[in-house]
Amino acid sequence: MKAAHLLFLFLFLSSYAMTQKKAPKCDKVDALSVNYIDEVPDSYTGAIKVCYETGELSSLLTLHEGLSDGLSKQWFKNGQRRVEESFKKGVLDGKSKSWYESGNKQAETVYLEGKAEGLSQIWYDSGQLQKELIFKEGLPNGRITFYFENGQIEYTVMLISGIEQGIAKSFYEDGSRSIEVTYDKGFAIGTSQEWYPSGNMKIEIEYLDGQPSGYRCYAEDGTLIPCEGDE
Repeated sequence: MKAAHLLFLFLFLSSYAMTQKKAPKCDKVDALSVNYIDEVPDSYTGAIKVCYETGELSSLLTLHEGLSDGLSKQWFKNGQRRVEESFKKGVLDGKSKSWYESGNKQAETVYLEGKAEGLSQIWYDSGQLQKELIFKEGLPNGRITFYFENGQIEYTVMLISGIEQGIAKSFYEDGSRSIEVTYDKGFAIGTSQEWYPSGNMKIEIEYLDGQPSGYRCYAEDGTLIPCEGDE
């Protein structure tokens, strides 16, 4: 009996936790109902809600003297969470999260006084990580990495205050290299290279003062060929 009771309690709590993620019915929420946020008076203080025409809750947020303040929530029509954001005096401040209509997490970023700060991540609906970058005072600062849905890296580069620095690498979906470009303070330098999916060289580009100064193009068998646009 004790085991059965514990199982019932576990199932009840799990079911309750899942239902808490769903949007309440719009008519059950005590807040000023508007069709659009723009309809709210500039000086309004209090909770406001936006509802779908069919009665489901779409958005719920709190304003203080016309500015978003506190937790703001949005839902899909099926009741699944869509966005949760924290505001302070009209600017983002705190963790911002979004979800796909399936219920899977889509993105997560932390804001400090309106500027992204720290680790930011974006996922595919499948749950596979899609993008990962670090922010400092609103600018990407650190290694940024994009992924294919199969988990292979698609693109990676170091950013300093939003500017490329060092070697940027792109890959094909099977993990083989596609393009490499070296940057110095956002300007391409040296020789960039692009490969065919087979791994053979496709194009080499020489850079001078951040601008292309010479090209070498290859057929897949390795022979030199005219580059596109050459006469």
